Amino acid sequence: MIETRQALDNLDSILSVEGLDAVYIGPSDLSLSLGCNPSFDEVEAPVAQAIDHILERAKAHGLVAAIHNGTPDVALKRIAKGFQFVTVSSDARLMAAGAKQVLGADRGSVWLYDDATRELVLEVATGIKPVRVPWDAGLVGACAQSRRIINVPDCYADPRFDASTDRATGFHTRCSLTLPLIDHQEALIGVMQVLNKDGGVFDGGDEMLAAALAAQCAIALARVRMTEALIEGERLKRELELARLVQLSSLPAVMPLIPGYDVHGLFLPAEQTGGDTFDLAQIEQGVLIVLGDAAGHGIAPALSVVQMQAMLRMAFRLGADGWRGRNATKCGTCAHSSGNRRQRN
Repeated sequence: MIETRQALDNLDSILSVEGLDAVYIGPSDLSLSLGCNPSFDEVEAPVAQAIDHILERAKAHGLVAAIHNGTPDVALKRIAKGFQFVTVSSDARLMAAGAKQVLGADRGSVWLYDDATRELVLEVATGIKPVRVPWDAGLVGACAQSRRIINVPDCYADPRFDASTDRATGFHTRCSLTLPLIDHQEALIGVMQVLNKDGGVFDGGDEMLAAALAAQCAIALARVRMTEALIEGERLKRELELARLVQLSSLPAVMPLIPGYDVHGLFLPAEQTGGDTFDLAQIEQGVLIVLGDAAGHGIAPALSVVQMQAMLRMAFRLGADGWRGRNATKCGTCAHSSGNRRQRN
């Protein structure tokens, strides 16, 4: 994926990587990296030149050129220019653009509710940069809290209207129609808003039509969130499986034979993996017994305890005794040899 100035500066090196079949351009992030306003379609001149350059070099390397687009119309234009693979917008972005077009508005926006920060995030909009506001700010906040349609014919006459976005963008909001996005479990997903009805203000018919669009948008966003949660769950599952393999590979395969002792070790984590470990080994100084616990679960704690075990064995191989080993690793160790026993718990 090419979406930074650094990638652009090293373009031919990237395109020369063996086994590479295609190159994908992210226009919005590329715009930000080049110091321009983020956009998928109406990109500034430096971004347009960069996109043309990437397309040209991809063809020269015999690679498929791919790019993300905000609208189907722009995607078709880029196909005509030579792009062989295009992706178009997202469900929510298409809903915002559709609401703008169907309702005859200047702009359409979707604000997503971030429950962790209790903010509304303007991630999907037409003609507006990303914005974050408190979830109780402005008309979008009033809509989110009341969960009701708010139709305002004169925004600057309404005390709930927050003009900060207008001041930041230079846009003038005349009238607005704001609708809550509620999922099938009655949870707040966000808010849809359309601004400035062509030739007048929004009426009851617009409210009914916008409500139907908002319902579809809420379904689309809920589906996206469920898909993201599923993908994250699968990623975590693979990480835990890898952590378990790493951890099991570090456990002693054979118990040391110690006259007069029956030695046994067993690793049974409460979950798929954990930060606990043990080691039993015959070393030059005697018998190495390790019990370790790294905070947390997953690949990071598993790697931590594996690294600790490797470092500890190496330390004893180089002549360290049980006292130094214990102080270096911050875990309990016991080194035993005939006639000499040192223990720290």
